[in-house]
Amino acid sequence: MGIRQVLGCLSACLLFLVLAGSARGGEKVAGGIVSLAPSITETLFAMGLGEQVAGTTEYSDYPPAAKAVPRIGRFLDPEPERIIALRPRVCVGLVGSTPPPLVRLLGKFGIPTLLVDVSRMDAMLASIERMAAYLGHGEAGIRLREAYAARLKRLEARMSGLKRPRVLTVVSVSPLYCAGPESFVADAVRCAGGEPVGMDDGKAWQGVSREAFLSLAPDIILFAAHGTSVPDWMRKPPFGGAQIVSIDPAFVIRPSPRLIDAAEELAGVFHPGN
Repeated sequence: MGIRQVLGCLSACLLFLVLAGSARGGEKVAGGIVSLAPSITETLFAMGLGEQVAGTTEYSDYPPAAKAVPRIGRFLDPEPERIIALRPRVCVGLVGSTPPPLVRLLGKFGIPTLLVDVSRMDAMLASIERMAAYLGHGEAGIRLREAYAARLKRLEARMSGLKRPRVLTVVSVSPLYCAGPESFVADAVRCAGGEPVGMDDGKAWQGVSREAFLSLAPDIILFAAHGTSVPDWMRKPPFGGAQIVSIDPAFVIRPSPRLIDAAEELAGVFHPGN
């Protein structure tokens, strides 16, 4: 069976589920926004649109009010039937993460999906303005972006002229992955007065060996791995020369306005007293 036939069968099944839910007098409020990523959820709340978020993915836990929003599945694998049953007026997802087949399927049900680029810090800021304009809050989006940009500019001015420690951000231990220099995490490190290090392959998330890890010679290991503690080998020779700073992964690996909070906090770690 070809992909068109598969999507056709799935669409028919989903339509049945939606109509059945409507016949039961579903409790979901129509016309809301469905967020397809935890970072999008954070951004929508930061924009003052939290009450309009009708659904979101797992791990959307910030701000605390987001925990009460209905779940529509996993970040990289949301469940279309849950989204359609919410009857949202729009979904908002991420370029490179939101599955294209999902976008096409939602379009068949008349649900538009806005995809924003958040691959770098400046792109994340631009996405705030774009989302706000798309959702009918253009002027508020401009003001919010300008406020965040001003905070970053002040932080960068404070860090100007200081010696920059080499910072390696660990995002996974098994397998060993780090944030590359061409990532939004690296941008936050730069704003905080650090020099992000990683493999020279242009990838945002980089698999590395222990030998490559050692060759990068970081002054600071920023440990942001989910669900695990710093492994013993990172604390022992020949790896034990770097300062290890543990941080909540959600604070730095979600491309949301909290990246700015993270940069401000890290500046105090990288440059105490400045």
